[in-house]
Amino acid sequence: MPEDRWIPEQEDPDVQYCESLERLESHVKAQNLPDICSRKWSSRRVDGGDDSITVLQFNVLAEGLSAPPNEVKAPPHPAAKDSMYGGFEGVLDAAPVFDWRHRKFQILREILQHHPDVVALEEVDHWKDFFEPAMKQLGYDGQWE
Repeated sequence: MPEDRWIPEQEDPDVQYCESLERLESHVKAQNLPDICSRKWSSRRVDGGDDSITVLQFNVLAEGLSAPPNEVKAPPHPAAKDSMYGGFEGVLDAAPVFDWRHRKFQILREILQHHPDVVALEEVDHWKDFFEPAMKQLGYDGQWE
C-alpha cells in the first residue's frame, strides 16, 4: 500500500464502551447522540432448523470517503472523484451525520441490534483501531481484506 494512504492502527480508546450493547447504548445516551435512523431491511428466510444462521451485510461508508474536505485523510483506496461528504451533499446537516467520532457508535449499535452470526462490512478504514477490537469484545472474530 502506498505510504500516502491512511489506515489507523492504534486502538481507538472508545472501544472501552463497546463491551456490550447495553454499555454502548448507555454511552450513546450520555453523549446525547441522535437515535439510529429507521431502515427497511431485506430478509431472506430459509427454514434450516438448528442449522440456520443470520448474516448482516453493512456498508459503513469509510471515513476517508465521507469526511469534510478539510479533514479528508488519504483513504486506503482513492475515490474516483473529489466530493464533500462522499457525494452526500444532499444531507441537510452533514457534519454531525458523518462525524466518525459519533457515527462509529451508531454503526456498531445497528449491527448489534440484529444479533447476527456473520457480519460482512464494506468500506472499512477503521478495522484495526475500532471494528476488530470492538467486535472481538463482543465475541466476534474477523479479518480485513
